[in-house]
Amino acid sequence: HPGTRMVVLREFRISMPMTVDEYHTAQLYMTAKSTRMEADRPDGAKVEVLKNEPCEHPKYGKGQFTLKVYHMHQKLPGWLRTMVPKNKAVLREESYNCFPHIETTLTLDMFSKLKISVYSKHLDNETDQENVHELSKKELKTRTVEYIDIVSSKMSKDSTANLGTEDPSKFKSLKTARGPLKKNWQTKTKPIMCAYKLVRAQFDYFGLRSKVEDFILGYEKDLFLSSHKQMFCWMDEWYGLSMNQIRQIEHEEMAETNAKAKRSNSLGSTASGVNNNHGSFKGQQTQQKASASASMQVSAPARVDAAFEDDISGDSDDDGTASQSRNEPGGKKQNLTAAQRKMLQQQQQYQQDA
Repeated sequence: HPGTRMVVLREFRISMPMTVDEYHTAQLYMTAKSTRMEADRPDGAKVEVLKNEPCEHPKYGKGQFTLKVYHMHQKLPGWLRTMVPKNKAVLREESYNCFPHIETTLTLDMFSKLKISVYSKHLDNETDQENVHELSKKELKTRTVEYIDIVSSKMSKDSTANLGTEDPSKFKSLKTARGPLKKNWQTKTKPIMCAYKLVRAQFDYFGLRSKVEDFILGYEKDLFLSSHKQMFCWMDEWYGLSMNQIRQIEHEEMAETNAKAKRSNSLGSTASGVNNNHGSFKGQQTQQKASASASMQVSAPARVDAAFEDDISGDSDDDGTASQSRNEPGGKKQNLTAAQRKMLQQQQQYQQDA
């Protein structure tokens, strides 16, 4: 009935032809670059990166915390876009990257009773562990498992989560000689690792349950597929980068992405209204451990008025990523752009020769 809380558990398992340590670099680089790409697209979400700083997670320990705001009216499916005012289509994403654990929470302004959490764990070689997220027996009964193959899995038709046209079946890394990946590549590829991503969707709306559920899970699957294709096909861009170089890339892209957001006429003053409870993480780490539940929540998003909420009766949506780099810490120039451009030219020449 209308008061029942609906919780959906879907675990996605994604094998990748790299080590867990390499995946860490690849994931950070892909997030930085693709967030910039998303912000640059005419139909993309407008992105503001409000926080990117060291943190202490109460369960996973030291890591990096990010808080992003996506103005994503254009990313909504047509049936939902017609019902949602543009200024209410604001997604907040807070993420604790305590690799190999990552915990991300997504909330949407227009649906205060909806929350999507994504728990990620990454393991070398282990591509089919039964319960890496340590779910209870009751949760295991409701959880479904889906495998994503970066070669053979297909995107949904007209998906707004598609980030590019990268094709692992045609890419060969010049730095590592990995690829192209062919059918059943998982059985004969070394190194190999697996990303286990558990999506937990909670929504207290009645009437559009199945439609909302299909949209959330379909979007997350498409996003995972597209982003992991990019991680592999961008290997020659991120392979060998140090963590200092990655952080510099994130810093520069954060500044540029935010500048682009400020120039956008559609953003208004939303960002200034975000409750940044995580803003002073460095000074609040002791308090975080003592009050885990408080530190793990974003402030309650602004509600739509009751009449609008009752009218729509429920749904939700999506997520994010980010950009690229040019300098090393300390001001030393590290002409990564030129190097990457040269690598792309070599890659294109290789594909033409092949």
